[in-house]
Amino acid sequence: MKVALSLRAISLAVLVGSAISFAPSLTLAQQESEPGPALAGSADTGDSTADDDQSAQEAIEQAKEATNEAIETAKQAILAAIERAKEIASSALETEKDVTERALDEASEATKTLDKASEAARDVLEKAKQATSEVLEAAQKAAQPSTEMTNEQSGQLSDADVENLVERSYQYVAMYNVNNKFALKQGGWNTCDADTELKDHTMREIARPNNDTLYISCLLDLRKDPVILEMPAFDSDYVSLMVTGYDHYVNVPKSTRLDDFEKPETMLFYSARTEGYDGEPVEGVDDIFEASGDFISAVLRIMPHAKDEARFERIVGQMQQVKAVTLSEFRGQAAKPIDDIAFPPVGEKDADVFGDNLLEVMQFVFNHTTFDPNDALDRELLAAYEPLGVVPGQPYDAAKVAKIDGAKVRAVSERIFSEEMAKASDAAFHQKERFDKFKPKGEMPLELLLFQSVIGPIGLPAVEAVYPAVTTADGSPINAMNDYVIRMSADEMPPTDVFWSMTLYDLNNGFFIPNDRKKYSVGENAGMQLDENGGIEVYVAAEKPQGVPEENWLPINRKDEDMDIVLRIYEADLDKMKTWEAPNAEKVSP
Repeated sequence: MKVALSLRAISLAVLVGSAISFAPSLTLAQQESEPGPALAGSADTGDSTADDDQSAQEAIEQAKEATNEAIETAKQAILAAIERAKEIASSALETEKDVTERALDEASEATKTLDKASEAARDVLEKAKQATSEVLEAAQKAAQPSTEMTNEQSGQLSDADVENLVERSYQYVAMYNVNNKFALKQGGWNTCDADTELKDHTMREIARPNNDTLYISCLLDLRKDPVILEMPAFDSDYVSLMVTGYDHYVNVPKSTRLDDFEKPETMLFYSARTEGYDGEPVEGVDDIFEASGDFISAVLRIMPHAKDEARFERIVGQMQQVKAVTLSEFRGQAAKPIDDIAFPPVGEKDADVFGDNLLEVMQFVFNHTTFDPNDALDRELLAAYEPLGVVPGQPYDAAKVAKIDGAKVRAVSERIFSEEMAKASDAAFHQKERFDKFKPKGEMPLELLLFQSVIGPIGLPAVEAVYPAVTTADGSPINAMNDYVIRMSADEMPPTDVFWSMTLYDLNNGFFIPNDRKKYSVGENAGMQLDENGGIEVYVAAEKPQGVPEENWLPINRKDEDMDIVLRIYEADLDKMKTWEAPNAEKVSP
């Protein structure tokens, strides 16, 4: 009997020990469930959020108080059970030498008491566990309203917040639209599309395209495999390869200025996220380029020498030889599938993205762009989006990101667009921006990133081309209700030994002015005629003025439409460009 009672006592002791040891863990669980710095910080988002957080805190305190009471009750019940068990066990032990009927009865009573104490202890433990669970649940519920209020309040962005968001996002929105529109137009990613003639007014994928070179547009998806461009030698005085991702920083890794394209060449492109590749040399590949994004455009511009028909045909044939192949294909294997991704919708205009799906687009951009923690513009962009629930490396979830006022964001983007376009008529601003647009990362201020993204994405840096604007002398808009003439003497011609052009666009969209003659620019490739002294007069008019060569007439449609005229000067003499002044557009009677 002593053995049986001892075993019962031991069982109870174990149970009691568990209950007592569980009490401190309850206190620890309570401490862990209390709002820490993250919750406390979220209470600073506004008065409404602070009130809700205070109510949640009160609920937690009440749950903690109830748990403490349960713990105290458990302790008292367990201690009482211990004392009773001791008494019964002691009484039973005294009778071990003379087991009588009374001893058996007391042993039976001791067993029942121990059973009841054991059951009571288990019950108390279950209640204590339940109380702890309720405390943790209360803490989670207390945190949830705070998060929701943060998101809701972040949707009520101040005017300054919206302005900051649009200005820092514009380069990404513009390039997301441009690169993805071209990919859609030419049949997808890892494709190249080569021009066989100069662009015309049906071109709508990008603002202010040129009408003086032929393009080869290659859209590359670098996620699954590096992509290699195979390029032939070109019989042209000017060729350049421009690379840019969604961040709109421009790199020109190859150019005739650098003595490239004199022989066939291959260049491999990859990003920090390209699967299975980390920049190592590849046999048969001449150059390797790490891009800043997974989805990039690699664009070749080729002077076509259109006045030399045989040379033009030769160049077009060479352009057809440019190919984009994945590393797997380059090694004789099958291309890896790249159809496992869905792209957010593009906008007809950048304002459409700002108004309709900005957070979705920016989440996609964040997931496929390399950001530098040491770059101030990168840090400030990410900081602007983090409170909205958009951070790199996570899927887009409309239910979890902030609810922003799309109409307000759109309106601000449209206002900023108009303000940046107005700078096109600001001669002083052009002196400032002329040499500093379209550069690599780390070499551009936000002001010029914004301007270049509005005025016309993916241009060339000044070492390749300069883009002076032709304006009126008094800064008034160039409007299609009037005719204009632009005059340059031989001494006033653009300073370049390669070529230049002058192209007319509608101001609002940056598209060519539609006309039956498909005449959008004046220059060596689109046609021009110098006067006997080596100068030129270019007319912008609804009807060709008498005596003006066809090549020097840019047709317009007589209506109230603002226009802009952009010069392109390829491989300009940058020293002379510091003092050279672009001509003005002079109003003439219709």
